[in-house]
Amino acid sequence: MSGSSGLRAAGATGRSDAAALTDPIGAATVTHSSGPAAIDRIGNIGAATVTHSSGPAATDRIGNIGVAAATNGIGAAGAIGGSGAIGGSGAIGSSGVIGAQHSDPGAGVLDDSHRGYMNFGLWEGATDYASAAERLVERLGLALELAPGARLIDAACGRGSQDLYLLRRFGALSIDALDVTRNNIELALAQAASCAGPGELRFHHASATRLPFPDASFSHAICVEAAHHFDTREAYLREAYRVLAPGGRIALADIAMRRMPRTPAERALVDAATALWGIPRANVVTVDGYRALLARVGFRIAAIEEVSARTFPGYYEAQRTAARRRELIASRGRIGAMVGAVMNFAAHRVYRAGLLDYLLVSAVKPNSEHGGGDDGG
Repeated sequence: MSGSSGLRAAGATGRSDAAALTDPIGAATVTHSSGPAAIDRIGNIGAATVTHSSGPAATDRIGNIGVAAATNGIGAAGAIGGSGAIGGSGAIGSSGVIGAQHSDPGAGVLDDSHRGYMNFGLWEGATDYASAAERLVERLGLALELAPGARLIDAACGRGSQDLYLLRRFGALSIDALDVTRNNIELALAQAASCAGPGELRFHHASATRLPFPDASFSHAICVEAAHHFDTREAYLREAYRVLAPGGRIALADIAMRRMPRTPAERALVDAATALWGIPRANVVTVDGYRALLARVGFRIAAIEEVSARTFPGYYEAQRTAARRRELIASRGRIGAMVGAVMNFAAHRVYRAGLLDYLLVSAVKPNSEHGGGDDGG
């Protein structure tokens, strides 16, 4: 990122008693004034801060949430870099990057053609995946009417690519980004450590259905293609509603059913696809069901745009290229690449059967408590 002020940390904003942050696993600090990095255990539940010569870049409230992104399940803690893990004996790293003494956590992920993005992309004139992925994030940012000074929470931030893009595109935002998968947070911190520019960016290892923030903490919320994985989507939306200030806006890229399956073959196809993609049954709803859910939570719908033809086909073809297959084999191994290909095929089949919709959703938390509704879309 350009600029000289550097990404700044505004301090920890999470609740100290947050349900998602309960295990005493310590805190990591990485300093980059001239290159060296120190990774040290300094407490129980603490903050991981990446500091540049011009100021702190990211603060991460880290808990012991595991890697089951589809169910927000509890799992084992991962490790961050240097020569010692978070919660370890306080060993000091020396290379200036997270992951100094083990294999690079970004190898084959942050440096490949996807550049850390994990969405289908919005293929509006885009000729490569990364451009399509950024176009999708941009559309959500525009729907949110993001501008410098906005306080944004990003649920399921993945590897942080979308948050760094939002800062580049919309200026000095204050972003708290969280993910339930620890390795994603490690990769996000690794990316943020090499960036500079205006704004604040903090990464949190936490669950989207148990947000570790007080009520009315944010002006904006974003969720890029993940709410259908949460256990459940409704639980996330209620949490997002809680942490948004009155008048706050939410934007989601999400997946819903164009219609429910009618035949045994269609039901089998949908069941296989939802199992492969880790989508809880409660999240399998039609667009009308989605509208009803938003209203039930209390949101006023601003717009729901169906963009399936500009998402699924482009992603499907991009994943099938020889170059992308080589990248997937290099980063996941042959079996992992094969599983990914099966998942891609299953999603495409459900879309081609006319069962699946890809939605761009925007909604507002009303200033009063009179409930939600629908302004159009």
